[in-house]
Amino acid sequence: MKRIFSWLINIWMRGPISLVSGYVLFGLLWLYFTNLIVNHMFGNTWPDTVVALRFLAFLMVTGFLSFLFLVKFNPVVRSLRIATDKALKDSEEIFESVFHYTTDAIVVFDLDMTVLKFNPTFEKMYGYTFEELGGSILPIIPKDDIASTRGYFEVVKSGAAPYQEFTGMRICKDGSTLEVMIRFSPLKDASGQIVGVSSIVKDITEIVKTQDLLVNSEKLLAVGELAAGVAHEIRNPLTSIAGFAHILPSAPLEKQPLYAQFIKGEIDRIDRIVNELLTLSKPRLMEYVSARLDSVLVEVSYLLEAQAHLNTVQLVPEFEANAPEVMCDVHQLKQVFINVMKNAIEAMPKGGCLTIGLRSIDEAVEVSFRDTGQGIAEDQLKRIGSPFFTTKETGTGLGLLACKRILDNHRGFMEIASKPGEGTTVTITIPLSRSNAVERGCTGSKTNIEQISN
Repeated sequence: MKRIFSWLINIWMRGPISLVSGYVLFGLLWLYFTNLIVNHMFGNTWPDTVVALRFLAFLMVTGFLSFLFLVKFNPVVRSLRIATDKALKDSEEIFESVFHYTTDAIVVFDLDMTVLKFNPTFEKMYGYTFEELGGSILPIIPKDDIASTRGYFEVVKSGAAPYQEFTGMRICKDGSTLEVMIRFSPLKDASGQIVGVSSIVKDITEIVKTQDLLVNSEKLLAVGELAAGVAHEIRNPLTSIAGFAHILPSAPLEKQPLYAQFIKGEIDRIDRIVNELLTLSKPRLMEYVSARLDSVLVEVSYLLEAQAHLNTVQLVPEFEANAPEVMCDVHQLKQVFINVMKNAIEAMPKGGCLTIGLRSIDEAVEVSFRDTGQGIAEDQLKRIGSPFFTTKETGTGLGLLACKRILDNHRGFMEIASKPGEGTTVTITIPLSRSNAVERGCTGSKTNIEQISN
């Protein structure tokens, strides 16, 4: 009997049943007691106004009591509210844990780019306390980067993009600098309105240093491999110089100036070759200048001409007339072109043709290298650009990664298309300005170095 009574109580306490039964019980009690009161005041004849007020009061009181029951006393609603509060508390605890203990710096801004809060990692990374910054992020941003940083912030603030990710230099309190990757994301309220912006900052200084070492190591490797071809190229003018120097003392006076001119020309030729090698091997700071890529390609072709001759490979330029200039680091792009052309020449051990194309596309310049070698099998093509994968016996598999690093700095990218027996085409796309983005695609028997490395 006790179990049955408990079961009935539990059934009654459930929302709809308890509400309906309570409503009926209250209605009966209301009718009984209001009848007693009104009969005592007015007798058996009630004024219409009293009847209306009695009914209206019943609706108001029962409505208010029903609201209290549903919101405050209903066990179902109460349990949902408790579960919701617990989930909210757990979510807040997780956020606070991530905010305080993540290895990345996190900053929260209002819509005016005023700093509302930042985590301990940010303070440790830059050395500033919240009070020292006073709500401004400007002390850590180099002056030249303030405008671009504000631009990224405004894009996220306006909702034009779900996020903005970029890299740049930042200044610490002690004057040292860090290379960082920054990601701006919008903060929204319950209605979906953007009420602020968050920034996640990752220190990539060591990663960049490692990548720079990779680029420099590949540069020195390329110089070493070019040395044999350059030595052969230098031997020819040295032979001419030795011959003219031998006959110069006994030559007729009228021919001596001509022989001397020949000797000077050969010396200038050697000097150009040696200077190209020294320029390529010498460590340099990034220096972006406006340059014509056809001139760069001519200089690289001149440097690789000896190796092409040794492999009986013909270099064929196909340059579009009046191609626009590109804002670039000339010496780093030379390294990319040398790497790609060396690979193409080595892919044609029995000779062939390497066609070097240059044309302008929308806000960019496209450089292509098309060889007539044996091509690359599809399974190998998919792995091109993976670390330490190479098809050469003496290769490191890091050359294309070094090229990718350089092209990333120029906001460009590389694609490789190949079919066995039909040769390989490497296409490099570089925007006219580093502020421009280049669309990347991959179709057919083609691999994108950006996709492989990521």
